[in-house]
Amino acid sequence: MTGSDLDTRIIRAFRATRGRIGGDFEGGNFRLLHTIGRRTGQKRLASMAYIPSCDCLLVVAAGLGD
Repeated sequence: MTGSDLDTRIIRAFRATRGRIGGDFEGGNFRLLHTIGRRTGQKRLASMAYIPSCDCLLVVAAGLGD
């Protein structure tokens, strides 16, 4: 499974469960990040994990093998 396949599964699970991810990611903090390409105008969607820390959020970014 590629990173993009995993990301797609996380996005589907996030939407289907209203933000409650199960399996290996159960209890994790996820948000969906919507972006638009500056040059192409193409809309993109990616899952993003974060860790609450004091009064801020630490964002976890990875290519997931891609």
